[in-house]
Amino acid sequence: MYDFNTLGFIGAGNMCEALLVGIISSDFFQAENIILSDIREDRLKYLKEKYNVKTSIDNRETVKASDIVFLSVKPQDIATVLSEMEGILNPNQMVISIAVGIPTYFIESYIKEEVPVIRVMPNTPALFQSAMSVLSKGKYANDEHLNFAKRLLSCVGEVDILPEKLQNAAAAINGCGPAYFFHFIESLVDAGISVGLSKDIAYKLAVQTMEGSVKMLKESDRSPTELRRMVTSPGGTTIAALEQLEKGAIRFFIIKAIKAATNRAEELSQKLNK
Repeated sequence: MYDFNTLGFIGAGNMCEALLVGIISSDFFQAENIILSDIREDRLKYLKEKYNVKTSIDNRETVKASDIVFLSVKPQDIATVLSEMEGILNPNQMVISIAVGIPTYFIESYIKEEVPVIRVMPNTPALFQSAMSVLSKGKYANDEHLNFAKRLLSCVGEVDILPEKLQNAAAAINGCGPAYFFHFIESLVDAGISVGLSKDIAYKLAVQTMEGSVKMLKESDRSPTELRRMVTSPGGTTIAALEQLEKGAIRFFIIKAIKAATNRAEELSQKLNK
């Protein structure tokens, strides 16, 4: 059993704060055992005052003080951050990365030592402890590391485990997915306004209907197809609307969108090798 008592975040952005809230509220780590590192001193001051955690502007010192090193930096900054960590990490620590599109082998190539690395793709609903996160283990991580990371990420929502080769495909749904839903809500609101509703009413109708529909999906034992058929009467208003969506080939373009997001993630990963 690994003895992980301290948690360090490299990068203190919104996702870091979302994870911080879930971790502290669940008592997974005590605030005094968490340290945040970032180049923005004003951001660190805010988080320290709000959550009573430790802070540092020195990534190397944060890594040295942490059993778990959480990389919550932008993908374009990952190489710089990893360069700072060379020669510090040891196999008794663990690295968890939420850098989008960055494979575990890339992180391992900088660390040199046989340090366990876990790759995670959470999503923005983590801000409300409603995330869907996907985990994959690197070359030196075992199932115990993976299970620890799963319990840690469960502080902000649901978690699943996938082979790393499927991470980019999963990210096209869970990582990008919130934007698809927000775009759809925007469209419903605009449509409601176009048929005479006020913006406020159209927004409330769209959001509450989406929330209720998700609840039906999660709590009933029916498939999306069955639930759709329950709402769709022959010759009624719903089928008239659905016919227009099908004329616009909405299903075809959703599939194309997911493939485009997956392919883009693959392209970003491949650029790391150049």
